[in-house]
Amino acid sequence: MMLMIYYRAGGLALTSYFSKHQTQNGPLSSFHNIMNRETKQHIVELGTGCGIVGLALASLYPFSQVTITDLPLAEPIVQKNLDIAKLPNIIFQALDWCQPWELDNVDIIVVADCVYNTDTIPLLVNVLQAMAEKWPGVVIIMAHKNRHKHEILFFNMMQEARFDIKKRLAYGTGKDAVNLYEMMISNEHAAATARIDA
Repeated sequence: MMLMIYYRAGGLALTSYFSKHQTQNGPLSSFHNIMNRETKQHIVELGTGCGIVGLALASLYPFSQVTITDLPLAEPIVQKNLDIAKLPNIIFQALDWCQPWELDNVDIIVVADCVYNTDTIPLLVNVLQAMAEKWPGVVIIMAHKNRHKHEILFFNMMQEARFDIKKRLAYGTGKDAVNLYEMMISNEHAAATARIDA
């Protein structure tokens, strides 16, 4: 039985990157630093779609725990793919960015092609900021293909939220390029948040 797959360019680029760099470090240095630790890592994917990126991560890194998330309407196709893959270290969890969420300690957040709808950009930034403040040191890996000029809103809002954004790699050229980014909340902002929470 074959996986039910639909994907955008960002998901394909991330899957390709993770497959290529499973056994050797690549440009996403913060990702590799975390994955090279001896402790078990928890990876969360936001807006998983059919689950292709999360399934690749769970297969390539069997000692990690992968939680793939999306709106409840994505669950049937995702669950079908999980049932086919039969990987013990991956689960689906419905996550609406407008609603409260509960997740265990997270080390890495993966986001692919989630800013094409500018109406949801503020919600995504709010979720990423809340997660980064809850788990200082969490690394966000993002794949993004520029589709229209309004998507710059995401990057502007992330900078306003005190995230350090580093472009690490580009797959393709010109309008078809998919850029891979690493993002972390700035150390000063994370420390200030920790003091407030304490």
